[in-house]
Amino acid sequence: MTTGDAGDPDRTAASNELSGIVNGPVVQAGTIHGGITFHVAPAGEWAAPDEIPPLTVRFRNRDGMLDRLDGWFVPDPEGASVGFAALYGLPGVGKTTLVSRWAERGRKWFPDGQIYVDFATLRGGTAGADVSEAVWGCLKSLGVDAAYIPTTLADRTRLLRTRTAGKRLLVFLDNISDPAHAAALLPKGRGSVLLVASGSRLGELAMDGARMMPVEPLDRESSLQVLADRCGAETVAADPDAADAVVRHCGGLPVALHVAAARLTTEKRLTLAGLAVELTDESRRLAGMSLGRERPVAAAFDLAYRELAPEPARLYRLMGWYPGATFDAGVAAVAAVLDPRRTADALDALTRASLLEETPDGRFRFHDLVRLHAGERAAE
Repeated sequence: MTTGDAGDPDRTAASNELSGIVNGPVVQAGTIHGGITFHVAPAGEWAAPDEIPPLTVRFRNRDGMLDRLDGWFVPDPEGASVGFAALYGLPGVGKTTLVSRWAERGRKWFPDGQIYVDFATLRGGTAGADVSEAVWGCLKSLGVDAAYIPTTLADRTRLLRTRTAGKRLLVFLDNISDPAHAAALLPKGRGSVLLVASGSRLGELAMDGARMMPVEPLDRESSLQVLADRCGAETVAADPDAADAVVRHCGGLPVALHVAAARLTTEKRLTLAGLAVELTDESRRLAGMSLGRERPVAAAFDLAYRELAPEPARLYRLMGWYPGATFDAGVAAVAAVLDPRRTADALDALTRASLLEETPDGRFRFHDLVRLHAGERAAE
């Protein structure tokens, strides 16, 4: 920009240029008579973020996995690198609880804070909008005023790297479905850790150095302990056969066990034996894992189902009606009237989403509760 006074031959034109990103007040002027006053709101007192959800239930059966995370990521004195891991498994299997427990016991390893982003709350906008919003939230957590956060994802990502350099942070991305989103949120500080939890097996993250950790359903003994923790050891001990049946119908999923226990403690006329009988009926089982209008178990599966492309979603619904315990790709192809290649792609998508399990002999099977969910979606 060129400035000058056309009526004053003694005043020389001046060039005045500004480039790059500026966060804050700027003045471009020639001669200034008097002072300039900026009115900038004072920044509030910033505290290191502590955002990962707290545990509200007793932690069970994951000690080996906690020890593995310790072995991977407990910072050494030099903090030589950024840790990165992806936890995956069935919806409702307890991935968030596992990370919450590790974050709680490892608080001292991350003196600059712990940041939490739940991608389930950011979906529904245009492509890429969720990750840009996620980076915006991380910058806010790190004390950047909203007025100074850039508008583009690329600029936000660069600023996030700058703000995390030299810090030791734990960043937890929950319910992530796109592996590309994780890269934008990697902290830069040595000794920091990025943990990703997903229903999908985001194998692409392994190429970026992520360690992969499957999270399996709880075993029978741990499931019984969860039930006893929530509804009382005396309740479980009074009718061990009914407790076994309830645990079996919950399939080792903590979300199902918590709903079952909540019903036993809030519905005064419901007994453990009565709940066991109710859950035995497959047509009523998912409905029996509800609290009023809330259906936490079905909602967890819905989250993964809505991420499916149309063809895998259709195969999911159809195979929910299949009466056998396992099936092969040929049966799936006949059921869906698909050629072998498209069938293989759809089965792979369901397996990656943790909605279907491939057995060692190359067959496929649903978790019992997932199969019931698939059947419900087909009926709808």
